[in-house]
Amino acid sequence: MPAKDGCPETPGWVSVSSESPVLSVVYYNKQWQRAHVVLSHAEGAIQGSWTKDGIVLRDGHYGDTCGRLMPAYCRSGKLGGDKIVWGTSERAQVIMRDVESGVRRNISVEGDWDDKDLVLDGDKEGIPVIRAARWTPLAAAIVDVPADPSVGVARSRDAAAEKQAEGEQHPPAAAPAGRKHTMTEQELKERDALRARETVEIFALARDYDVPQEQVNKHVTEGGSLGDFRAIVLRDFAGEKARKDADRAVETAKLARKTEGVAETIPADKLAKFSFMRALIGMARAMNPGSDLPKVDDGLEREVSQETVRLIRENPEGKTYTPRGMCIPWDLVRGNVRREFNLAGTGSNIIAQNLRPELFIDFLRAKLILAKLGCTMLTGLVGDVLIPKQSGTVSGGWVDEASAAPAGTPTVGQIKVTPHTLGAYTDISRQLLLQSTPSADTLVMNDLVESLARSIQTGCFHGTGANNQPVGLFVALSAGYQGYAAITEATISSDGSPTYAECETMLAAMEEANVDGEFKWALRPTAFRYFKSLGRVGTTGAVPAAVEEDGVKYLADTVVETTSSLTSKYAAAGRWDSCVMAMWGALDLTLDPYSLSTRGALRVVALQSLDFGYRYLPAFQWSSKFKAS
Repeated sequence: MPAKDGCPETPGWVSVSSESPVLSVVYYNKQWQRAHVVLSHAEGAIQGSWTKDGIVLRDGHYGDTCGRLMPAYCRSGKLGGDKIVWGTSERAQVIMRDVESGVRRNISVEGDWDDKDLVLDGDKEGIPVIRAARWTPLAAAIVDVPADPSVGVARSRDAAAEKQAEGEQHPPAAAPAGRKHTMTEQELKERDALRARETVEIFALARDYDVPQEQVNKHVTEGGSLGDFRAIVLRDFAGEKARKDADRAVETAKLARKTEGVAETIPADKLAKFSFMRALIGMARAMNPGSDLPKVDDGLEREVSQETVRLIRENPEGKTYTPRGMCIPWDLVRGNVRREFNLAGTGSNIIAQNLRPELFIDFLRAKLILAKLGCTMLTGLVGDVLIPKQSGTVSGGWVDEASAAPAGTPTVGQIKVTPHTLGAYTDISRQLLLQSTPSADTLVMNDLVESLARSIQTGCFHGTGANNQPVGLFVALSAGYQGYAAITEATISSDGSPTYAECETMLAAMEEANVDGEFKWALRPTAFRYFKSLGRVGTTGAVPAAVEEDGVKYLADTVVETTSSLTSKYAAAGRWDSCVMAMWGALDLTLDPYSLSTRGALRVVALQSLDFGYRYLPAFQWSSKFKAS
């Protein structure tokens, strides 16, 4: 039937949403969780201007507009309209004919809400029911498999057509107005089989193109079709593997509450003049006004510290943050401000000619192999951090025409990292304080870095989880971690003398656990040297198990990083981006003027809160029987 401006219309009540609970993954109570979501249709619950202009209809989720449902209003606890005004594009006309023939009849609503408008409304089969008390319908999508089967197209027909449809053996193309069609058992089986097959293909596509797991889970639990998901992959993730590092940085930025921003409020030329030693002398004179230390203008250093504290307190979780001493912002310690000191003299055997003392984190990471291994770094956090993980997936199965595919629902969990405070200190002599030069800055900072680096790296590998320590990787692997079962230690037939074949077996075990990507080894230097003398068949031979080419070490053709931070005989291989190193706030520097007061020296204490988390424990293999040091 033609409408105004020549746009065709399809009459008949069409509903797009109801109060039926829909299993989904929703952010509620500061965490992602599986829940049955109910969209309230009470008076005043639905927000927006949909009553004025109707509801946009899309060709699948995220697809092009193909029509508009008008007028939009609530009836019998459902949101819908009396007719569809179709677009004039060729695709819109195809969809219109499919709807009118009954081929397409399923609709899902696309809505949005504020976290504060979600309320707990009981539970269903042990899964919480969460009601969106206020929400905004953004659009509706014509889909293949709906999240809510109780809504969709239901056009009016004449009595003769209804009678004829009811007398047929197969279900009518569309239920008559005022009557809801009940799906037959065969229809239910076909629908479940289709959904299971599409879900398997959706997860395969997501794995191939590195689609974030939260987005995949949301699409599946909301009933999104395979075709819709292919369109999303083509639009947003084609070629994503080439941009993996950049995307991981974006994901990290969403999780982190950073203290960055000092460089935006304080000019870079001023930050370039920041002096570590001037800050310490200023702190020492403030604690002891009668000190004979030289007077320094530490206004810039105090301004930078105050700005860092202000940025942290802007976050609601950090509004009570109070440092013990001076805050060194991550803008400086990560190296956003670049400056070089050219030292005079010939002491190059001890101190490099080009020193960059402000690059604290660069020095720190250079001394850690964690960054080289690919450990995920989160900096400037405020409050505990919950990191989503997938702890289960959907299983497929073979079916015939009379059986249904096995049902399955992806399981979403999370790991929690909480701050553990690490302290390190260095002593500054009175003579060094009086020589506030670039070289003095560098000596003091390098000393702190060395101490922090050793402690952080040891904590990552061997933290006990007790006595204020974080849970280290080997403790997590041997005892299990936050819902993950323990990973059985790799079999080494002769203690201290692993073979090339046993190393290959460790790598194969991760691949069997569906872990892909770039594996790396963490070994002690002596273990790597042992493998260099070992042949690939288990004895000394012409083709060694380990080689070193252009400064890069390899064991079983897999990159190796070596460190003496590993306890003797311990070794691990895996996807190290599953190891998360989380750091809270800024570097907190305090002075202890009393411990060394008899010789006029100062003790500088650096405090940093951090923790380690493991997003996917089967991404690692380990052993405590490698070559002894």
